[in-house]
Formats: sequence, structure tokens, C-alpha cells
Amino acid sequence: MRTENTVLQQLDIWAKANANVRAMLLTSSRANPNVFIDMFSDYDVELFVTELTRFLDDDWLVQTFGEILVHWPAQPVNNEGWITRLVIFANG
Repeated sequence: MRTENTVLQQLDIWAKANANVRAMLLTSSRANPNVFIDMFSDYDVELFVTELTRFLDDDWLVQTFGEILVHWPAQPVNNEGWITRLVIFANG
């Protein structure tokens, strides 16, 4: 299983290498220093991008981070110009 530092570095490197990503924000429990984090704590990452359709077209985003065990396909949310994607990776 990857360490938190490894995951955050991988996200940072990926976001900086993709011109479509304007900003990336870590939210939820991992962003709160007062919350107990364990091996089941997930990473809630929000991406602010210039072109959303690329994230709807295929799974290129999630395949970058490792073998996928389970994922919820990208779903538009309330037609508000954003999507959600939930993924569980084999390597954590």
C-alpha cells in the first residue's frame, strides 16, 4: 500500500504535467489535521479543469494511478458543469 506522501506526490506530479488542470484541492478527512486517518481513509481530490469533456470520454485519468479494482464511471452531477468519479485501486 502506498503512503500518503507517495499518493500526494503522485497527484502533484500528474496535475503539474497536465495543462488542462488549473487547480487541485484535497478535501475531506485527509485535509483536516484534527481527524484520525487510518488505512481506510480515502483521498477526496477536486480538480478544476479548463476542459471537462476529456474527463468524460475515457478512463485515462484513473488508469494513471494504478490497477483499478472497482470504479464508478464518471457521472455528471446535476448538470452543473462538474462530474464525480469514485475509484478503488489495488495498491491503495
